[in-house]
Amino acid sequence: MQLLELNDDVLLRIGSCISLKDLSRLSRTCHRLHDLICIHLLLRGNIWLTRGRLASFHRFMQVESGGNPARSRLLRSLTLNFFPDPNSPIPKAESAQAFADLLRTSGENLTSLSIYSDVVFVFTPNSLRCTLSWLPNLRSVVLDGLTEEYQDALADAPPDLQHVLLRFIKDLAHPNDERFYPLDPLPFLRHHHCSLRSLSLLQVGLDARGTPFRAVRELTVTNFSVNDWKTGLIGPLMHLFPQAERVELWSLRTHTDCYTYVYNDNWNDSALTTVTEIRTNGKLWQAEHGTWAHGLQYLDVMSLLDVYILGLSCHVDRIDVGCTFPSSIVTTTALADTTPRCLSLHLEGTRELREEFSDLLHAIAQVRSVTHLLVGISDGLLPSIAFDQLMARIGELFRGTPITHFFVHVNDHCIPDGRIYSETDDEVNPSITGRLALEAYEHPDAALQLLVQDNPSLRRVFFDFANDGLKAWECINTEGEERAHWVILEESHARGVLVAEDMPDVNSSPQKQLALSSLSQLNIICSALIAQLAMMLISLVLIFFYALTLARCSSVPLESYTLSSSFTVGIWDDAASVKIPLMKVVVTVKVLHSERVGIDSITVTFDDISYPSPSLFNPTRRVIRTARRSAAAIASDPKYHFPPPPPTSISIPSHHLNFSILNDARVAWSRRTSHFCPEFCNAI
Repeated sequence: MQLLELNDDVLLRIGSCISLKDLSRLSRTCHRLHDLICIHLLLRGNIWLTRGRLASFHRFMQVESGGNPARSRLLRSLTLNFFPDPNSPIPKAESAQAFADLLRTSGENLTSLSIYSDVVFVFTPNSLRCTLSWLPNLRSVVLDGLTEEYQDALADAPPDLQHVLLRFIKDLAHPNDERFYPLDPLPFLRHHHCSLRSLSLLQVGLDARGTPFRAVRELTVTNFSVNDWKTGLIGPLMHLFPQAERVELWSLRTHTDCYTYVYNDNWNDSALTTVTEIRTNGKLWQAEHGTWAHGLQYLDVMSLLDVYILGLSCHVDRIDVGCTFPSSIVTTTALADTTPRCLSLHLEGTRELREEFSDLLHAIAQVRSVTHLLVGISDGLLPSIAFDQLMARIGELFRGTPITHFFVHVNDHCIPDGRIYSETDDEVNPSITGRLALEAYEHPDAALQLLVQDNPSLRRVFFDFANDGLKAWECINTEGEERAHWVILEESHARGVLVAEDMPDVNSSPQKQLALSSLSQLNIICSALIAQLAMMLISLVLIFFYALTLARCSSVPLESYTLSSSFTVGIWDDAASVKIPLMKVVVTVKVLHSERVGIDSITVTFDDISYPSPSLFNPTRRVIRTARRSAAAIASDPKYHFPPPPPTSISIPSHHLNFSILNDARVAWSRRTSHFCPEFCNAI
């Protein structure tokens, strides 16, 4: 049986076992596979189109003939990237028309639409307004690069639009001008005051006037200022978004046309006077008009200077800052304003640890509201200060503070103290820092004891190593014992505690653009690894059983042979709409055969586990152990009737083969083995 003789359901099932990259290659082999794989991509979620891919997708959706209703029902999320594409077969103007035709004929079920690289290059104001009116189920829209001529673009969009991101530019003649030309976003959003729940604005100027957006709960504003400085920076935010719960503010500008982050390196009395004036105006405005009645659940800013300059008069449950700030006055005042329960920050080097982090903990001891502290550090610190010494230093600074929960995340951003890694510099070589981080992960007890020594307030401690795993402990007071003792927590339980305490696992950084989206990423990786290992093992047994059958039928003598196959484990990044590859697992299978017995044994060995992106994950013993444990669990499961395997391989005697399992998994085969056994691939 040829591959194309399989029915569509089987081919779609095969598609679920293949990476997006391989699917893309396979889709170019014939029209039938192209159409089926496009359907599979629709089922997976967001479709990301460039100008070069637009024509192919245009044909698949049968736009020229008025669209394909069956396929249109599956199209829910679409992203168009109009960045320059030398591979595009059609000019930009024609591709813009093709995209408009695609939305007109196939967008009736679309719920999410994103257009990047300046909308002004894709649509005129009238054509954009008309296009959005064709999408009755649209709930989320991203429009990148709007000018003031597009104020009516959302006028005819569905009235229950919930999520909007708008980035503004000066005008069509200066689309890449990075100078600050703020636009008032209110005219663009005036038709959706009641429906919007999540709003992101870039390059805007705001005023404390106009109709409030009372449904907005999540707000992100980047590169913004206010038009009337008597309101401070906080006045327009509180007036326009009175029910906001989660707020992110980046690149705040002062009335002197300066970004606040500039003061991190240029702090002086003049800077203090400038920001204090803005802060005072904000305080006065809140005293007259009121503040967020229920406070904020979450506030994300560049540094505590931004919290200080806002002059908040309400409680904020959790504050995330990209970095510390070199002023004890600013730090203490910012914490006193907001009285946060949880604080998250990033330490870039030993200088911050000696000076700014010390001032921060002194402020925490004074304000006494912060009980949960999250600190991100780079593993590039470890060559200059051992992890246990680092924890000892932090433990000394903790004394007298009310901190009960401490979470430290060791990441691999590789920029310690402002230096960049070099392969020729052993002190900052990633292989050295990775080894030091692994040693700290495998032997954390000394660091724990040095941290908790003379800190009776600490109740839970979490050490999270990005490439290795999470270690966690809890302090237990046993009746009858004078001293409390620390017990280790299982990783799954520890992550549950993090969720319950609202301490999500993030890779903190000044930009925070490379942070993982949730604290359960490692659990997701392990689950994906276990599932794919199970499918791969069953598939390999199937492949070799068929190969042996074919060889015996053709009277080809077969005594023993070794085959190799591989697969990639990854996670789906919703923000970028791509699959991030995490590891490549190479599996070698040795088959021993005799004419009298048939298959004597099949040995499966995990020879190599490599990582295509060292900046994300480095090879670790933990992952290798996970792979072996996963394979062992599969082989020893009683329902498969497999015997327990040796530590590094799996031996499966032929008389234990379960033919029903082989039959059910016949479609889960790897194309990587085709050059070893072409007869099998032709047969399937």
